[in-house]
Amino acid sequence: ENVTAHYNLYLLHAQLDRPDKADEHRRLHGRYKVDDNARDRALVEARRRYPAADHAAEAIVIWDLQRAEAYGLPSPPKEANRE
Repeated sequence: ENVTAHYNLYLLHAQLDRPDKADEHRRLHGRYKVDDNARDRALVEARRRYPAADHAAEAIVIWDLQRAEAYGLPSPPKEANRE
């Protein structure tokens, strides 16, 4: 089930003029290859649906540890209505 191995074996057998083995590994590569379109669509949907996970999945993540809603920090004072 190793996609990379099947692809490389396909190339190897094709260069060695072994069409039967090349076709077998080409077929197996196609069978185990990930559907890139479906994966990409699922990632976009998950990132849209879960903003915190989307933020955490970035290459560089900067966490705001002093935000008002952070656990253990006091709530910010509510401003009085001055009218």
